[in-house]
Amino acid sequence: MACSALSGHPVVYHPDMQIQPVAEGHRFPMPKDHLLYLALCEEGLAGSTFTPAYPDRDTLLLAHTPDYVDSYHPDMQIQPVAEGHRFPMPKDHLLYLALREEGLAGSTFTPAYPDRDTLLLAHTPDYVDSFLEGRLSASAMRSIGLPWSPALVQRTLVGTGSAVLAARLALQYGVACMCNGGTHHAHPSHGSGWCVFNDQAVAARAAQRDAGVGKVLFVDLDVHQGDGTAAIFQDDPSVFTFSLHCSNQGFPARLQASDLDVGLPAGTGDAEYMAVLQEVLPGLLANQRPDLVMYNAGTCAYTKLLPSCYRIF
Repeated sequence: MACSALSGHPVVYHPDMQIQPVAEGHRFPMPKDHLLYLALCEEGLAGSTFTPAYPDRDTLLLAHTPDYVDSYHPDMQIQPVAEGHRFPMPKDHLLYLALREEGLAGSTFTPAYPDRDTLLLAHTPDYVDSFLEGRLSASAMRSIGLPWSPALVQRTLVGTGSAVLAARLALQYGVACMCNGGTHHAHPSHGSGWCVFNDQAVAARAAQRDAGVGKVLFVDLDVHQGDGTAAIFQDDPSVFTFSLHCSNQGFPARLQASDLDVGLPAGTGDAEYMAVLQEVLPGLLANQRPDLVMYNAGTCAYTKLLPSCYRIF
């Protein structure tokens, strides 16, 4: 087909075409897709441009086996930050491999990317669009603590999609977990502390929208307060937020008001920590009677990870 035949016709393009998952010099010329799109635009041959959605699992199964599709989501291997960055991004993939090796993982499910309407359940339109399109200010990205890139968009979307899927599976099977996520510092209109979108907040509201969930209980046991989650649901009586965190570790600098905040001093040991949970959780479950519990285990309550953390685990 001559290139001129394309003039004025729709072109399908996704920003993820810029992601290069192979080393420079690899035999497969992966940049060609993005370069072709730029050439079509420059020559005036492209008509309207459409951005495709990621296919869901059922669509992939039209051509591939369930075992191959369900291995896990390969985007968890994407590392959008330089090696040596403080945020340990490879941990998600390594955790998945460890669960498989230890025989602890049951069925594995592959999440789809959430659409824009789903992201808007917890975030403002301007924030969602600015992040996805790479238009956030330098100060906004500094607050997040990660450099913007198409790879970061991809990694963020798979994390949020994982939470949405995990919530749906929990309603179906009773319990479900995800290897990544817990991005509880993301607020409605800005990100913070390595958190772009608040994956569990999006997932909770998606479950209310799609599965008829009424009451949701958040149990956040990260060493930091779940400030973004508290902000998102501060005026929502259908969601109860409980955060158990270290009271003197300095982040976030400005705490939000959860429905229940319990602060423990650095150095708290296993016995004291578990005693607080055993005192609080039964009452919360009895009083709130949630249809869905969103549990954030956190990744930094382990004393050997950060010097300011508890002496637990």
